[in-house]
Amino acid sequence: MLARELRAGPWRCAVILAGSNDVVFGAAPDVALERIRALWRMCDAAGVPVVVVANPPADLTHHGWVTKGGTDFSTATERTAAMVELGATVEQAAAGRPTVAAMPQDDAHAAHWDDCLHFSPAGSDALGDRVFAAIAVAGL
Repeated sequence: MLARELRAGPWRCAVILAGSNDVVFGAAPDVALERIRALWRMCDAAGVPVVVVANPPADLTHHGWVTKGGTDFSTATERTAAMVELGATVEQAAAGRPTVAAMPQDDAHAAHWDDCLHFSPAGSDALGDRVFAAIAVAGL
């Protein structure tokens, strides 16, 4: 589907934030990164510049899919660490591409999040501002 959409262009750029759900469902960060790189390669092949958005750290302690409905916390710490690793490896792998750092998940930015993975309307606006700045700096 991505290849079809890329052919339908013209596109100024593609903004890619991907891989978080892969980790939530148990994929290792290196596996998720390879899937993300496949998206980047498709864009490269189509001549569409990529703006990379790094994955947020995501404290998955309260995520129902990870904790099996909030009763089994055995994988939450492991997958939270995997989310942190994914964000760092995505930023590192994106060297040379316009990149937007991971959105903070702390008390000062709590209004940006509906939960540990999904942005609130205010968070979507804040992310949009960051993406626009990256596009402008890159001259896209």
